[in-house]
Amino acid sequence: MIAQSTMRENLYVRRYESSTGINNDASTPASHMVYRDSLKELCVRVLKFQATAVCYYSRIGTLRIGADMVKWDEWDTLLLDVKTQEGVFKASYELLKDEISQEESGMFIAPGDFAHL
Repeated sequence: MIAQSTMRENLYVRRYESSTGINNDASTPASHMVYRDSLKELCVRVLKFQATAVCYYSRIGTLRIGADMVKWDEWDTLLLDVKTQEGVFKASYELLKDEISQEESGMFIAPGDFAHL
């Protein structure tokens, strides 16, 4: 998941940020900002899960057993957070991918163009 996200981010940066030299929110379409924000949130949730795992495994065995008994680390909640955000990210990626396809095919209709139809 992290490798896929990293590759997508690199492709995004190469296509939209490096070619224009512009990297500000005023010039970025809303769909791109949603994609970026959902990727950032996914990374935050994965890192939180990983940090919790590192802390868990660095404990003495008896402390780990005690933490497991009272579900102190909330593994289920952390995993659900990651999976939920992964779903949000995939949805934003699909929307962005559709928008890019429309841009590339020249069939993109701007919101104001509907009045002419």
